[in-house]
Amino acid sequence: MAKEDPVDQGMKILARKHPKSFLDLIFSYKCDYNLNVMEDTVLNIPEKRSDSIYILQKGLEKLAIHIDFQLVPGEKFLKRVFLYNALFTEKLEMPVCSIVIYPEKGNYDTFPDEYRVKVKEDLQNSFSFKAIKLWDYRDEIESGKLIALAPLLVLLEKNPTRKTLEKEKELINKVADNKERSDLFSVAITVASRRFDRDFLYEFFKEEIHMLKEWDIVQEWIKEGELKGKLEGELKGKLEGELKGKLEGKLELISKFLKTRFSLESLKLQKKLHLITNLDVLDETTGRIFTSESIEDAKSIIEEALKLQETIEKES
Repeated sequence: MAKEDPVDQGMKILARKHPKSFLDLIFSYKCDYNLNVMEDTVLNIPEKRSDSIYILQKGLEKLAIHIDFQLVPGEKFLKRVFLYNALFTEKLEMPVCSIVIYPEKGNYDTFPDEYRVKVKEDLQNSFSFKAIKLWDYRDEIESGKLIALAPLLVLLEKNPTRKTLEKEKELINKVADNKERSDLFSVAITVASRRFDRDFLYEFFKEEIHMLKEWDIVQEWIKEGELKGKLEGELKGKLEGELKGKLEGKLELISKFLKTRFSLESLKLQKKLHLITNLDVLDETTGRIFTSESIEDAKSIIEEALKLQETIEKES
């Protein structure tokens, strides 16, 4: 199954948990209908699933609001809005109004509000819908009027910065309800993951992530981090093992040389040789020891190597 786009995922969550904000967008803050959010948005013809469906009622009047979030304003998507409207009209047996919300401008110039089929001048039909460009509502979101949409501020700038996330955090922290605040932070992190590096987000939302360990994207990050740590640990262990093997092999070779060249007289010197643990230092030293003419020369070379190793350790 294809991985869901984080923006699309975040928008659907907000639409399900904060319908009032979307009704404010659609009705310009004047919705006087009672609301029921449909949980079952599956259309079996064959199975299709819309983003969100709200059932609104005022007295005996009932209508459905079908919301679709769209990142790419292409022809295929327009046809889908038309199809879903027809299918929901059939399924619900009530008037269905389709709303398309464009969450980010991207590099597009036009954001259609109509699906049109034209064969020739006198043979055409069309289906129109309300199109909402979210960036037109930036002031309302930043002012707190549409505070539930604060996690989407990163989508309203071409190049969002840390300052953008700080504004989101400031707004979300004004929400009194702990559960609602946690949900909004979860969406903020999910949506921002499309624009910001994960390591940066992990650091920026450090306190919030600690409280949101059960959230899908946080769980994914934790698992990825654990896997990365495990792989890095295995690689580090492998490299350390290889270096240790090389070091021990060279020490053994030099020890055999000292024993052969200077017999039992070299035992104390061999013990001092094994204090060299830096492979680069030992590589530098090996050739000089093999050309030493006396045990005093070999001793002097090993002492110089130990001083060099000490200097390197102090500087690192």
